[in-house]
Amino acid sequence: MTRTGKEHKRQRLLATALQLFSQHGLDPVSTAQIAGQSGVARGSLFFHFHSISALIHTLFEQVLQDCVSKKEIAFSTASRMRLALL
Repeated sequence: MTRTGKEHKRQRLLATALQLFSQHGLDPVSTAQIAGQSGVARGSLFFHFHSISALIHTLFEQVLQDCVSKKEIAFSTASRMRLALL
C-alpha cells in the first residue's frame, strides 16, 4: 500500500473513531467497532495506533489544532476588518 493509501486509512480510522465517540462516549466504543465501521481489519488499527489511548490522544491533538487554526483565522480576519475601518 502506498504512503497516501496508508494515510487515507489512518484518517478514515480517526474520522470513524471521532464519530463513534461523539455518538456513544469513549468507554462503550471498541477497537473492533472502529475498525469495522472504517472498513479495515482490526490489526490495521493497531498498525496505525498502538492502543486506543494513542488513537484518542491523536484525535485530541487534531481537534485542538483545528481550534487553534480557527482562532488564528478569526483573529486575522478581525484585525483586517479593524484596519479597514480605520
